[in-house]
Amino acid sequence: MHELTASTLDFIKRNGLILPDDRVLLSLSAGKDSMAMLHILREISGIVGFTLGIFHLNHCMRGCESDMDENFVRETAASMGISAHMFSHDFSAESAKGKSFEERARDIRYALLSEVSRDRGYSKIAMGHNRGDNIETILMRIFTGTGVHGLKGIPPRRDNIIRPLIHASPESIYSFLSDSRIPWREDSSNSEERYRRNFIRNRVIPLVSGSFPMLADSIESLSTVAGEYESLLESRVLPQAVSGSIDDGSLCIPEKNLDSPELFGYAMSRILRERFGLSLPSSAIREMRRKLESVRGGIVLYDNGVFTIARKYVKGVRCITVKSREIKADDDWEYQAELATGYPCRIFLREIGIECTITETSYDFFIENRTDGNYVFIGLSHDKYILSIRNRRNGDAMDLEFGMKKLKDLFIEKKLDSDAKKRVPLIIVGADVAAIVPGAVCAALNRVAPGYHVVKDAKKVLALYFAKKQM
Repeated sequence: MHELTASTLDFIKRNGLILPDDRVLLSLSAGKDSMAMLHILREISGIVGFTLGIFHLNHCMRGCESDMDENFVRETAASMGISAHMFSHDFSAESAKGKSFEERARDIRYALLSEVSRDRGYSKIAMGHNRGDNIETILMRIFTGTGVHGLKGIPPRRDNIIRPLIHASPESIYSFLSDSRIPWREDSSNSEERYRRNFIRNRVIPLVSGSFPMLADSIESLSTVAGEYESLLESRVLPQAVSGSIDDGSLCIPEKNLDSPELFGYAMSRILRERFGLSLPSSAIREMRRKLESVRGGIVLYDNGVFTIARKYVKGVRCITVKSREIKADDDWEYQAELATGYPCRIFLREIGIECTITETSYDFFIENRTDGNYVFIGLSHDKYILSIRNRRNGDAMDLEFGMKKLKDLFIEKKLDSDAKKRVPLIIVGADVAAIVPGAVCAALNRVAPGYHVVKDAKKVLALYFAKKQM
């Protein structure tokens, strides 16, 4: 057994990354790190007792190079007898939408990995990050601004995502590939310094390492210390600081629990990020603290139209409250799906606390999952369509087997109360009510219009998965 294989097996066992009977989905790019991880995991799978699958996303950014990467992964998987889940998305054909290519690629890759993992029963998702990636990530966070949490770097495990090679240096991975004569594909974009990570890897680290040869060890030590401080704060400070009541997604914390600027900044950042999914820059946190110090009574500290953070008196006690916008039962809402071939579209229906994941799927998948009440399947006979999800409007009607019927009457037949009638999601294709989804908000069966039933020769089959989401 190669030295890197042995150290990785030990790392996996010490950190409990993979357990017997796990199904592990490996994100395989065809580059050095992921190819090394593929061969290591394949070798130790029999020792630990887990099953391995492969995932690959073709980013379509490097023309024939991207296609050759995809073919290389497909052929490698076939030669090893490992299931491969292959996807492609043309990033070059879409606008930036306020995000860099790296951010967009990461979002779509993780969304797809999550989808495949859930649908195919994988318990772990393995990523090929190594020690060098961790160093680069910490440096990027330092340069762009971070707190203790960001200095922790990339963890070996977060939820079901594992990184078995995060302990390994790039040099040890290269030696393993050379010693084992394992081929890989070189990504030519790794030399393009317009990407921040490449700039740090190719320019910053070599320049600084010349004067500070222990750079990697020092940053890794900083990461370890930051993790220890974070654990201490989590276990000893945070529970007492954030003790407060939570009601309907709102939080109320006695202000005396946050009696110092440092504690206020740390606790509020953690609360907003982890409980409400709201990431605020440190400047916004400091501005909230400044307002608290300059005003004695009640005051709104922050309001983005969705969340309001304020000081209020609750039963005579000064409190910091975090409250989501009040939603009225008769509010109209509508979300249009941004669909693209090869990856899922996720829509958070905030008004009813439901997340809908839309994917293009197969007739076989429909047959396997049509009895799952969380799914609604739509069959389409054409490629050009606009799909949206909204609640009911006056006059809405649905084409049924016996003709058009007003949804108002259909909901009465299903014995829905007035609140549920306004909350039921409707799937709209073009101008048609293609389906109603009362099962998302109450104990009632979903219904698809006959013209959108899935048939074997359907041009497209869309799977819409509705799941409750905690804010």
